[in-house]
Amino acid sequence: MKHVHRTRQGDLFGMEPLKALRQKIHDLDGSISKALKSRDYSKAKQLTEEQEKLLKELVARGENRD
Repeated sequence: MKHVHRTRQGDLFGMEPLKALRQKIHDLDGSISKALKSRDYSKAKQLTEEQEKLLKELVARGENRD
């Protein structure tokens, strides 16, 4: 039996599935919280900026679902 590799259209353009994107955003929440609790403010800022980019991507992709 042949293995057929199927790609989703989003995968062709290097885009993650929305579920994976939401999970990354959620995971960053925990990492940001840990950084703040340990008073590593530069790390918290870097993670927050990363999360902001992912949130913008999520919103943009959600708007284009029509």
